[in-house]
Amino acid sequence: MTRAARDRGVGALHDELAKIDAASAGRIDKNDEKRIIRALEVFRLTGEPISVHQARHDHRSAPLRYPARVVGLAPEREALYKAIDARSTR
Repeated sequence: MTRAARDRGVGALHDELAKIDAASAGRIDKNDEKRIIRALEVFRLTGEPISVHQARHDHRSAPLRYPARVVGLAPEREALYKAIDARSTR
């Protein structure tokens, strides 16, 4: 636990975040100390809410660097359960 969270409480830090960045505060759980601290840290260092920074650098919508193929396996359920049982009963 950080000193700020220990001294003021995680809830108070979340309230502070809500005042400067309502979007992030709405997304971050009120007990998620690490993300709250990071969001406050980004704001203090840059003067910009972390939600604005994240929107500008959204990698989910960026084009892929390399062509990729996704391969999935779907074994028969009975064979899968036998394999799981064999591993877990050793």
